[in-house]
Amino acid sequence: MNLLDEAPSPNKNGVSGAQTQGSATEILSDVAPPLTGELLPRTFMGLTSENPTNFGGVDGARVLNAMINDLTFERDEAKNLATETQSKLDKSQRELHDERIKNVRFEERLGGAFKLGIAQRLCTFLSPILFSVGIDVFKNSPSSAYIIFGIATLLLSTNMIPSRGKS
Repeated sequence: MNLLDEAPSPNKNGVSGAQTQGSATEILSDVAPPLTGELLPRTFMGLTSENPTNFGGVDGARVLNAMINDLTFERDEAKNLATETQSKLDKSQRELHDERIKNVRFEERLGGAFKLGIAQRLCTFLSPILFSVGIDVFKNSPSSAYIIFGIATLLLSTNMIPSRGKS
């Protein structure tokens, strides 16, 4: 058996040569694909309606149809609940992330305020000491005492620096 002998000649291939290239829009259709996730319930419903005697008679087929409808409804409700729960979880995670960022900012501000508070208390502590030293120096050299009084006043004025507010 020689396959080349049985093959048709190229002149008799059924092609006329008048074909043109088509477009992709001719292939697309508006009909939904047949496998949309409802294949199994629809198949059972069709089988029970076409031949109810295979499913325990008419009454058995009705019970099976009711069970299929009930399970399909429960499945759809479970999917909706899962979608709802996932969206709530996503929202909660976004809120948690935002709150964590706020917490870090507040901790940073608190640390900065604590350091500023230490500096202000130290300046408040040192300013009366410098005032008393300035009074002693004023007795001997008034011009040098003014410099010490100025420094003490600057140290005391650090308490007037406002702390950072909400930003």
